[in-house]
Amino acid sequence: MKRRLINIKHLIKSKKASPLIEEGLLIGLSLLIVAIIAGIILRTMDWAQSIFNSILEQLEEIKETVSQIFGSG
Repeated sequence: MKRRLINIKHLIKSKKASPLIEEGLLIGLSLLIVAIIAGIILRTMDWAQSIFNSILEQLEEIKETVSQIFGSG
């Protein structure tokens, strides 16, 4: 275990491993950003769907009211 820590410390200090560490951090950050954007999009879609459903319900109520008024229902 201690040997692994020493190897990790050596990789961090090494000039050759530095770009790998940077790329790993950038990939992790990119995945985090993609997850956040996906969450925002999904919540927006849910919000839009609820508004659309509300509009459809109101139109259905208007249709029923109009059909009762004109007795074609």
